[in-house]
Amino acid sequence: FAADDLASGAGVVADTGAARGLYAELCDADVPTACLRLGTLLVDDDRAADAARLFARACDDGLASACTSLGFAAYTGHGVDWDVPRARALYQQACDAGDPWGCANLGELEELGVGAPPDPAAARAHYQAACDDAASAGCARLALAIEAGDPAAARAHAARACDDGDPLGCATAARLTTTDPPARARLAQRAHDLA
Repeated sequence: FAADDLASGAGVVADTGAARGLYAELCDADVPTACLRLGTLLVDDDRAADAARLFARACDDGLASACTSLGFAAYTGHGVDWDVPRARALYQQACDAGDPWGCANLGELEELGVGAPPDPAAARAHYQAACDDAASAGCARLALAIEAGDPAAARAHAARACDDGDPLGCATAARLTTTDPPARARLAQRAHDLA
């Protein structure tokens, strides 16, 4: 979308106002991705309730990442009432539809026992689903979950998360790097820089 370039300033002077207008036109034309992106801009504008309505609209239209965004709004009470069971259901819906962040967020709820008893096996499975995707959404948390049983695989997952800019991944990879002090120091510094 041209609105993406205006929102990010990629190749043009950033103009979020113009981007909002273009996203609104596309959203009105029933383009779910435009509704999601407009919602994201509205969150940045402290218009969380308006954003949540757009996330709900895009989620209802089948956009998995919008379900994750709406789930996060429900989990944090930002723009909608705080509702952990709804957040969990939305994360599950997003994960089932292939959104890696929905899987990662669901895994975190399962790991920590938010809204239900902790379920480490389900959490690992959801982190794995998030990490298996082209994204590295669940890789750092997966590394933490498996490090006692498989430190080599844990380090590989953490390094992947670090490569994608996740400070937790870098810190975990640094801690699990025991035979190469310079690499460990570089990873620790990257974790610090990203945090």
